[in-house]
Amino acid sequence: MGFVITKTKCIVAGAAVLILVGGFLLLLPTVHVDGISRPIVVTRNTLTRLENGLAAFRDDFGDYPPSDKEHMAARPYGYQNLALYLAGPDGQGWGGRAGGTMPFGGTNEEVFGPYFERDIEDMRLHPAAPISDAFRPPMPILYFRAEPTEKPMFDAADNPLDPTGRERFASQEHFEMLARRADGRWVRRDYLLISAGPDRLFGYVVEDKASGGSRPARPEEKEKAFCDDVTNFKY
Repeated sequence: MGFVITKTKCIVAGAAVLILVGGFLLLLPTVHVDGISRPIVVTRNTLTRLENGLAAFRDDFGDYPPSDKEHMAARPYGYQNLALYLAGPDGQGWGGRAGGTMPFGGTNEEVFGPYFERDIEDMRLHPAAPISDAFRPPMPILYFRAEPTEKPMFDAADNPLDPTGRERFASQEHFEMLARRADGRWVRRDYLLISAGPDRLFGYVVEDKASGGSRPARPEEKEKAFCDDVTNFKY
């Protein structure tokens, strides 16, 4: 019998390569690779793995994981659902390895996933533990799924909001400064993945002269604002 390369084998092999590359980079000291810091390289590697996992998940189930709680078994926030749906309830995928449980209801004994490799024991204890970026301190990679029939199509409240802008986006307006282009179009029409980047602040920020730190920028301040978020889109 000849050797047949299936799509599943390709996905597993590709993921293994990315994991090895990411693991190697994590062992390195904080250095720059072609002018880019190691945490940025590792975080981009993680985003690529997530994109591959999301594509495979959609191929199997017809849709991407939800990013809100309005779905069966969904957690309250996007970053939690990203971890749960890609790994499965016990970190071993869906179907046969999850007692037949399927992500959008029903049962099936066929094995599906996992679509993002994580520590299985940790997943059993914390099934919705966030997938974090490589900066210090680490922060969850935020996930937003597009809902084309709703307005807005991407809802900033799918992940926790923080009016101070210290830990999350400050508001829908603040979020859309990053997620929409100058002509008003969304940067993507399927899903968004966003790391806070080196400054550990989400979205565009400006200097706060009163405190000497940074604060969320307002739309009229965008030209002088700064953003170093690591994302799955260009901005």
